[in-house]
Amino acid sequence: DFTIDYGDGVDGREYRFEQANDVYGWVIPTRELTVGEEYLITVKNSETASFQRTLSNVSVTLNTVREIIYVTGNREHLVSFAAQASGLIKIHEGAFDDLPAVKNCSAMFSACSSLTTLPPGLFAYLHNATNFSGAFAACQSLTALPDGLFDGLSNVTTFSQVFSGCSALITTGNYLFRGCAAATLFERAFDTCT
Repeated sequence: DFTIDYGDGVDGREYRFEQANDVYGWVIPTRELTVGEEYLITVKNSETASFQRTLSNVSVTLNTVREIIYVTGNREHLVSFAAQASGLIKIHEGAFDDLPAVKNCSAMFSACSSLTTLPPGLFAYLHNATNFSGAFAACQSLTALPDGLFDGLSNVTTFSQVFSGCSALITTGNYLFRGCAAATLFERAFDTCT
């Protein structure tokens, strides 16, 4: 029942959904899209949409995601939300400010190889989040984290491999894990961060 606005202000159903299996599927635009042109797409009424590049052998993106502007709703997880989105270059400030039910953020941006920085306060409103394992694993171009990226997320229990493979990481900013009182798992959080 979700709609897509391809940038013209019309919430339409100009797509077909191809079931890959019982859980995952592909959304294929049926509207004519110009190769090489960038579109500002708004997806509404979907609590499970993701922009992942791959998840095992289940799905691949057909179009490159360049920016994530704003995600809202009552979805309960962001697992592999943009995993392997190699063209992702920007996550806007406030992108996740209206997701009160999200608990699991594991692998949400893993292997986003073009992502260099993150906005301040990116997770400030994910108060129910419990898991950030591998959230930025293998983000090879990520060089700097904003101050207090996970500050105050008192329900998070695991940060395992959160930045594993972020070989270009120079600074974590100040107060990265301040207030994360429930966190007990940090294994390989910065593995191969040379």
